[in-house]
Amino acid sequence: TKKMTWSEVHKPEKSILTDYQGISKRAVSFSNAAVATVDGLLITTVTVNLFSGGAAMMWFAEFSTEDVQTKKLYEAYNQARLLSERFMQCGPERYDKVLVPAQQIDYGRSMQEILQLNIGELEDVQQKFKIGLDESGARVYVETVTLAARSIPQNEPEPKVAIFGQRGPVMFWLTEQGEGSKIPFAVVITASEAWLDPSQEIDFSLGL
Repeated sequence: TKKMTWSEVHKPEKSILTDYQGISKRAVSFSNAAVATVDGLLITTVTVNLFSGGAAMMWFAEFSTEDVQTKKLYEAYNQARLLSERFMQCGPERYDKVLVPAQQIDYGRSMQEILQLNIGELEDVQQKFKIGLDESGARVYVETVTLAARSIPQNEPEPKVAIFGQRGPVMFWLTEQGEGSKIPFAVVITASEAWLDPSQEIDFSLGL
């Protein structure tokens, strides 16, 4: 994708969160975001404006470190689809503030699970992820290569705040906007080691 911008309804701002390892990381703060617990996982979704017009939904889910260590890519993809489908059934609430880690990802992997199902037919299947995400917006590039053989007055209630990355790694993905397709794309799980220090900046060229 080209760079997408967040919907103004979420009032995105630069922020800092303390992650599950007790380390300060650069974050994006959203207002008025829907949050739900689905199958024991904290989930939120925010609207992004596409460069070509229209909009999509970006989702964030928080996992335990143990769960992420054993999760295969196709399992993450299937789980992202199910979480998107079940979100509205689980009574999402509007939170005053939601924090998610900023991202600068350049990652590639050999998809061994596909090679094992196509022994002798495929020499290699490589998937590359390049992602930039901060308070100004997000850009996502995914390529699969197959080789044949805000301030609250004091008299207001305590604001609802959800911080993704405080208890474990974070998975995020995109879907089309609306009640139609919930087929996810660009499903990525990132951990504390990949998140940015508060002073780091995002390169949205992604080296492309």
